[in-house]
Amino acid sequence: MHELGHLIGGFSQGFRSILLVVGPLRLEREQQRDSLRLSLNRDLELAGGVAACMPTTDHDLVRRMSVMVGAGPATSLLLGALAIIAVVTLPLSWWSIAVTLFGVSSLIIGLVTAIPMNNGSFMSDGQRFVQLRANGPAARRDVALLTLTMQDQIGVPIGSPCHAFETHSTPLTGPCTS
Repeated sequence: MHELGHLIGGFSQGFRSILLVVGPLRLEREQQRDSLRLSLNRDLELAGGVAACMPTTDHDLVRRMSVMVGAGPATSLLLGALAIIAVVTLPLSWWSIAVTLFGVSSLIIGLVTAIPMNNGSFMSDGQRFVQLRANGPAARRDVALLTLTMQDQIGVPIGSPCHAFETHSTPLTGPCTS
């Protein structure tokens, strides 16, 4: 649910999903055919889950990225809290143990991923969120790299007049023709 939270946060900001990895499953967008491909995840580093979205414009990208990043932990915390509330307020049933486990694990995932820290080659959602909200050099570097990646995905040639970081609010729907 955490990774779906990232995707929902990305969709809400005009991002397009490009990758979702949950355990052994990998769902990836194939750019050439604009289709989704389901396969086995063979990268153990990604087995805990990864969601990747690509913006379609570079307008207000730091704020929009912050929403996408924060949506993962927020979803985990919200669903965890709702599950615990449901177990506490509703009559006990056969599903109470499963809902309790879901609620507790969601709360733990939400709390741990919200803590600002670096973990090997990955940055926690909390660390990325703090970095983006500070809007310092690291945030600008992330936005510049994402902008370059976004422009590369749609075929903007390096060195063209529109291949620059100053193209705010430029819709990125096809190669630059100016």
